[in-house]
Amino acid sequence: KTVRRACYGAPAIGWGPTILPIVASLPILDVATEPNHDATEREERMKGTEVRPLPLLAVESLWDGHKSAVGVTDTAAIVSAVIECVTFLMLRRPKENHPQFSLDCWRKCGQLLLESLVYFFMEAPDSGYGPAAASLDGLCTTLSRDILKLDTASCDEGIGDRGVSNIANWLWGEEGLQSALFRGKNDSQKVRKLGCLLKSILIQCNEADGMKPKSLIPSFVNFFHVIILSSGDRSNKS
Repeated sequence: KTVRRACYGAPAIGWGPTILPIVASLPILDVATEPNHDATEREERMKGTEVRPLPLLAVESLWDGHKSAVGVTDTAAIVSAVIECVTFLMLRRPKENHPQFSLDCWRKCGQLLLESLVYFFMEAPDSGYGPAAASLDGLCTTLSRDILKLDTASCDEGIGDRGVSNIANWLWGEEGLQSALFRGKNDSQKVRKLGCLLKSILIQCNEADGMKPKSLIPSFVNFFHVIILSSGDRSNKS
């Protein structure tokens, strides 16, 4: 409830980075006997209906909190925290004491990542000054870093037990990343933001030897191809 309400106006730039360690430490809880859980949730578990694991519930509440944030700086900090949390969950090596995720839960993690990308493209201001500009730059860096991590992991056969491997085809395909890229208008603001994201990805690649985008490339190429074909100025294709 607290994160769903954006910590009641407390500066998210301060508490946002603390959410990932909390999510990472959330245990498996038996809602059938846990007295603090909602009665409906407890009843669903007793009937065998899937109840989302506690880490995912926490991150979903955090995502809801970005709608209650006051100002660009807090909103960007919350969205950055969501990205960090879902990336961690999808890349974490599974253990017996970790909450179990179904395929639908992994897809929900991927959807939260894509919704964060859509926020960056469509809702975040195209420019800003002072703390707002810094927070948007930080969001772009977080997006590029974590998308690249997930892309690289998706192509690594040695970590097929990670959550991202279960949804890789969907995440990078037409229903996932490509759908997110084409949501809304393909205007100049969106193209500029995608350019900033790609530039940040290239910087990340240069800083991390051997890390190169693979699954990202077809979606980005397809997006720019459509932009070029729909451009009214055929003489300027840059």
